[in-house]
Amino acid sequence: MKDFLFFNKLITPSVITAIYIIASVLVILGGIFVMFTGEFFKGLLGTLGGLFMVRMYCELIIVMFKNNEHLRKIANKE
Repeated sequence: MKDFLFFNKLITPSVITAIYIIASVLVILGGIFVMFTGEFFKGLLGTLGGLFMVRMYCELIIVMFKNNEHLRKIANKE
């Protein structure tokens, strides 16, 4: 509990994982909807592009938190 109160343990990486899963499901459902409205290739490309963008966005946020984690480890060594 102390780690949580003093921000030594962060909850945002877990939240980002949940957001990634939800956004991926929404992109896939949207792509399937577009595919069945008669624009199959547009839906397929939109799905692939959307999944790539969601993944890239979430990874960029996670990288910031990983940098923070590694900097804490370096600071504790000194």
